[in-house]
Order: sequence, then C-alpha cells, then structure tokens
Amino acid sequence: MRTLPILALAPLLCFGCIERTMQIRSEPPGAAVCVDGEEVGKTPVDVPFNSYGKREVYLYFRKEDRPPGAPTFFTHREIVNLEPPLYAIFPIDFFTDALCPFTIRDTKTFNFTLKPVERPDMKEFEARATQAAERFRAILAEEKAKHGLPPSAQPAQH
Repeated sequence: MRTLPILALAPLLCFGCIERTMQIRSEPPGAAVCVDGEEVGKTPVDVPFNSYGKREVYLYFRKEDRPPGAPTFFTHREIVNLEPPLYAIFPIDFFTDALCPFTIRDTKTFNFTLKPVERPDMKEFEARATQAAERFRAILAEEKAKHGLPPSAQPAQH
C-alpha cells in the first residue's frame, strides 16, 4: 500500500532539462566575442545562456590575432533578441522544466560579417582637411566681423 503513493510521485522525479545555447559565427572567423560585456571566446563559439531576452554581442579582431598582411576589420556591435520558444513561456515552461523526461536543446544561431577597413586615399583626405580648415577660417572671420573684432583678435582666455 505504501508503494502506490511512491509510484504516483515517480513521474515528478523525472526532471527535464533545457539546454540553451547561442551559436555565434563570423565571417571571417576568429573574431573575439563579448556577450553583455564578458569575453566568451573567438568565433565560431557556442555560449550557454539561462534566460531569454536582449543581449549585446560585440565582435572585434585583436591586432595579434590577424595574420600578417591581413586587412584591418571593423568591430561589430549588435543587440540580439533571444526569443523564447513556445515551450519556454509561462505556464507551459513548468511542464517542460519539471515533467519532461528528456533534454530539450534550444540553439539560437547568429551570423555576423565583419567588413574590412578601407584605407582612405591620402590626397583626397588632405584635400578635404584643407577645405574644412578654409571653411573654419571663413566662419571665424565672419564671426569676428559680426562682433566688431579685428581679424587678428584672439579669443578671451578663461
């Protein structure tokens, strides 16, 4: 007679498990990855997580990780949303966490492309810098004239 209650409670002891993983991939591979400010490895990397929601993913290449002669790549920062599947939403999650007798794997895959830095044409860069300096001098001369200052007057020091 005592075995009947024990047998009735036995299914409750079959706790299920959900393994949650973020797969982070990049092109090119080998980028360092930070998730929510914590470095987790280099791409491709699998990162376990416990709860759903928004995560900040930051990818970058360290100087020492780039092969000699390889281009410099931009860093990449993105907020990703880990959407819960139907079985992980309350109240269904109680049954999948507590009563499901097997492991459920939930894998979210994110693919990122890091673009190489394009080297600027130095002559074009110098020409644009010269134009900006000329515009600044013209605006400065206008402002001095507007306030009745001679063109050689220096701003007051604070």
